[in-house]
Amino acid sequence: MMKYNILCVDDNKNNLFTLKSLLENIEHVNVVLAESGFIALEILLKESIDLILLDVQMPEMDGFMVATFIKKNKKTAHIPIIFISAVFISEEFVKRGYRTGAIDYLAKPIDDNLLLNKIYFYIKLFEKEKELEKEKERFQNILDLQDNIVIVVDKTDMLYVNKAFLDFFGFNSLNGFLKKYRCICDKFIAEDDFLVGSDNKSWIDAVLNNREVQHIACMIHEDKKRYFAVTVNILNVELEQFVCTFTDITEIKTESLNFEKEAVLDPLTHVFNRRMFEKESKKMLYLANKYRFDLSLMIVDIDHFKRVNDTFGHQMGDTVLVEIANRISTHIRKGDLFARYGGEEFVILILQHSDDVLKKAYDINKIIANTPFEGVGEVTISIGFAKRKEGESIESMFARADSALYEAKKNGRNRVEIGE
Repeated sequence: MMKYNILCVDDNKNNLFTLKSLLENIEHVNVVLAESGFIALEILLKESIDLILLDVQMPEMDGFMVATFIKKNKKTAHIPIIFISAVFISEEFVKRGYRTGAIDYLAKPIDDNLLLNKIYFYIKLFEKEKELEKEKERFQNILDLQDNIVIVVDKTDMLYVNKAFLDFFGFNSLNGFLKKYRCICDKFIAEDDFLVGSDNKSWIDAVLNNREVQHIACMIHEDKKRYFAVTVNILNVELEQFVCTFTDITEIKTESLNFEKEAVLDPLTHVFNRRMFEKESKKMLYLANKYRFDLSLMIVDIDHFKRVNDTFGHQMGDTVLVEIANRISTHIRKGDLFARYGGEEFVILILQHSDDVLKKAYDINKIIANTPFEGVGEVTISIGFAKRKEGESIESMFARADSALYEAKKNGRNRVEIGE
């Protein structure tokens, strides 16, 4: 555990001796003494001090003046000051002390127990602050290890940026950037279908609401145009904090976008894959909570699909999978989340503020069953349906829809069952 340096300032040597005798018995505390305000200010410029016990009544420079100098210096302004006073502590006296930077007061003669309790309190506070600083430093180091530009934002402010961000824009700190720009979106160029925004909220919502590809390309201009792929991930739902990554794809723009497309799409049916569904479903849950929209889930399973493969071959089975994906795609909205979950199973997640979602499930069931498949004939599907309950997770919805699908299979297939 580190040592905490406490600076005691008093023109009376006896008072300093008393304070030192009392404080030096505290574990992890180092006591530094100053017999005047001038000596105290010299010490503060040379040594690292964590807490100041400052006498108010001193000749030449009283405690109020010393505190004023301490708070005006950037190096020392953060150090907490406890005033010690032998005079009656009036309300005006206290107000003056707080105006000059005090955080607490002690009256002479000092109550030893009271002083010790205050010191222990501030030591615990220091420890928590140090832990928080270390945590922030670790977080910053993780960001700085990333080659891509990474920023952490909420809906109004930029909170953290990494070294790649500062190097790219030519700033030494985030504060330097924010003196010139409101947010990173001020660097976006409105062109073609690339990302734009008037503030953090607008462009983050644009990314969260667009699931056409895993990344949304945008352009940032410094000395020349650069093209980036942008991802936004939720860091803290309650605080609405997001981690945003900007991957430079200027040199390999076409190849990179094609690769990303393959990474999120099922290679056979060209709908989203399971990995993409699990990622995007979290974003849809966030939007459902934020805007109080209904969220409904369908699990679609092809009936007797093994029989199709065994009878007509796996190539024809693949053709059936593609055709089913195509038919379903034409009967859902562009913003609905549709994915092949695995094998002959598909999932559909719908964000909607209406009551016609269940009807859509029955419609999908009919468009599969009512039109024969070329070379195969009739193919049917079973659907397990679940509408989200208040506060329910995606996992819980999925379990209910899966149970409903099991009931649909048990009750004869080619039907829709609703999860309880």
